[in-house]
Amino acid sequence: MSKGAPTERARVIDCRQDAVRAVRYNVDGNYCLTCGSDKTVKLWNPIKGSLLKTYAGTGNEIFNEATDSVLSIDINGGEIVAGSADCNYRLYSIREGNVNIDFMGESVNSVHFTPDGNCVLASTQDGSLRLMDKMSGKMLASLLDSNVLAKLEHPSKVVHSLSPHPKKQHLLTAAGQLVYLWVSKNDEDFEC
Repeated sequence: MSKGAPTERARVIDCRQDAVRAVRYNVDGNYCLTCGSDKTVKLWNPIKGSLLKTYAGTGNEIFNEATDSVLSIDINGGEIVAGSADCNYRLYSIREGNVNIDFMGESVNSVHFTPDGNCVLASTQDGSLRLMDKMSGKMLASLLDSNVLAKLEHPSKVVHSLSPHPKKQHLLTAAGQLVYLWVSKNDEDFEC
C-alpha cells in the first residue's frame, strides 16, 4: 500500500442534495463544491463538515450534447471534461468553442484531468478506472481490482465522484447524498 494514502474515513457530510453527482476540492484544498440532482451547487468546509453557501440552479442544461444526465465535470484552464450516463465523456474547449466526444461503453461516473493536463481519468459504472489520452481519446490504461494499490472499504457500491486533495493525502468521495472525507492513518493535521 502507498505510504500515506487516504484509507481512513474521517468525516461523512449529508449534503441533502438528493444524489451528489460530483465533488471537487478547490485549488488550495480548503473548500469543496458539491453538485446534486436537486440542481444546487454547495460550498463546504470538508474538514469541519460545514455548509458555507448554496447556489440554486435554473434547471437549464449547460451541456446540450449529452443525451442523458451529466454525472461529473472537471475544469482545467480553458477546458471542461464532462462524464455522462450516456456512456460518453466530452472534452469542451472554452477558447476554441469545440467539443470532442469519446465513447466509453459504460456510464461515466467521474472524470478528472491528470495533473499535467494531457490525460483524462474516468471511472465507469462497471467499476473500472480508465486513463485516456485527452487529444486522441485512446485508452492508455485500465485499472481493475487486480491492479489497485490500495482499496477503500467504501460503504456504497457505486461512488459517483471523487476528488483528491491538491496538496494533502486526503480524498473526497460522493455516494448517494453523502460525501466522505478519507485521510491517511498517520494524518497528524486532521482534527475532528
